[in-house]
Amino acid sequence: MRRVRLIGIVVVLALAVTAFVLSSIGVISAQSVFPYANPNPVLVDHSTTIYSGYNPTGVGYGQGFGYGNGYGYTTYAWTFTIPGCSNPGSVSQFVCTPNTVGQYTVQVSVTDSAGTISNQFTLQVNPVTVTFTETGLPVHSHAKWSASFQNDTQTVLQGDSIVFPVANGQTDYAFLVTGPAGWQGTTNVGNGEGSVGLPSQSSVVVTFARGPTYTLAFHEIGAKAGSTWCVSVSGGSFCTDKAREPLKDLTPNSYSYSVRTLGSATTLIEVGTAWTVASSGVATLAPSTAVQIRFAYPVTFTEHGLTGAYSWFVRSQGIEVTSSTDQIVLYLTNGTRAYAIVHEAGFKLTAPVVPHHVIVAGAPISVTVTYTPRP
Repeated sequence: MRRVRLIGIVVVLALAVTAFVLSSIGVISAQSVFPYANPNPVLVDHSTTIYSGYNPTGVGYGQGFGYGNGYGYTTYAWTFTIPGCSNPGSVSQFVCTPNTVGQYTVQVSVTDSAGTISNQFTLQVNPVTVTFTETGLPVHSHAKWSASFQNDTQTVLQGDSIVFPVANGQTDYAFLVTGPAGWQGTTNVGNGEGSVGLPSQSSVVVTFARGPTYTLAFHEIGAKAGSTWCVSVSGGSFCTDKAREPLKDLTPNSYSYSVRTLGSATTLIEVGTAWTVASSGVATLAPSTAVQIRFAYPVTFTEHGLTGAYSWFVRSQGIEVTSSTDQIVLYLTNGTRAYAIVHEAGFKLTAPVVPHHVIVAGAPISVTVTYTPRP
């Protein structure tokens, strides 16, 4: 009988390895090469590099890991379930990016004409951290400052640091910093808000200096009384059941925001004097800046009877839409909503009857509009 050779395993990790012996009549029996069981988990983060024949050569959270050469073995079979990593098939080495913190078992079986040998270890993917430090606030002032990162906000006193774990495998993360009223915050990667690229930018230094700070307010219309609506602003977020939510003491800058979906409603944002179907935007701060939001539902008006080259429009809740086709869609908030229909001369509106109103109750509505030619 000929024992399968295991070559290139460097003793960086203790491994549970079993060699299989191929008998002369074709039956495979097992013999234990090492007498111990699976070792303790391998702890890894962005800075860890592990070298071994089959073991990771650079495991990281949001960073790839790979495996060394097979040293003459020909067929490979990988077994694991690691979020962010797909099975590479019959290859001797590969690289992938784990995107979820956790403990995972990785196994590889290698087969050649002499038999099969297996190798297994436990992989612990740890989170990377981003650290925010402060300078500029008066020493021993007990002044508070905050940092928001991945929808988590922490507030600490002057001189204290803030540490956030990275919760997934992105490479760029937005953040938001605020200080006391009248203290502007700038950072080594942004002014009040910015983004960090991992793993190279894992430290953010916030410098505070005297200067005007502003309020960014979000005002909603259309949410059902008592319901909660949410907005993300840079790396932070808030949820509220109030119609208005102010974010105070912001450094003058442009701030990106995103409105979270509220049930089946369509989100509209006021841009200038017009309402636009959108759920995100950028607010440039002035002494007082407000973002107007509507949670509305589509009301579809379908016209019958107009002929030739024509146009008509429907107006409600300050929104007016004109069309030269047979359909107009308005997005209206819950409640009884009056509307006006205007058309070109030469046709008479026969339906719907006046006064025009529609009841919106958390769902799309259709309205049929009928015209007849005037005699």
